[in-house]
Amino acid sequence: MTGERGRSGLRRGSRVLVLLGVLGAAAAAGNAAQAQNCQGWPQQVAARDPRLMQGLAGIWGAQEPNGVGGVAQVRTTLWPDGRLLYEKQTCISMPGLSTSCPQSIGHGEWAAHFAADGTVFFATNLQGSSYNGQPTASCGGNYVRLIDWNTTMDANGNVARRLQ
Repeated sequence: MTGERGRSGLRRGSRVLVLLGVLGAAAAAGNAAQAQNCQGWPQQVAARDPRLMQGLAGIWGAQEPNGVGGVAQVRTTLWPDGRLLYEKQTCISMPGLSTSCPQSIGHGEWAAHFAADGTVFFATNLQGSSYNGQPTASCGGNYVRLIDWNTTMDANGNVARRLQ
């Protein structure tokens, strides 16, 4: 469902930490693309559930596919007031070449609320730097299921766990 607009008005499938589905902060393709991608953000801010966000606040870690046959490590810090920081590191090894482990970092905002089916919609508005140091910006969201208050799972089976 990557790229489709969900009930939230934001694009589904971006990965903020599986709860994240966090973090595919895609490279900014100009202000017009950013504005289109983030048109549903004000509705997410208005819909956020402060008690849910208090319960989800903390440091979360996840692994997610990196798109080239490896795994990316994601660490996201969530504050109950909606601020977030993230780090994502992907190690890539190719035969005959050394292993490279570029990192992307950033900050932004998050919002969460329960959907009618009991899942949690987790939305993000991110800015940061990509693996090559280029600025990035993106908005996105993902539906996740709370396994417990320390574990979430998205529709693809990606799991995020609270680290602190």
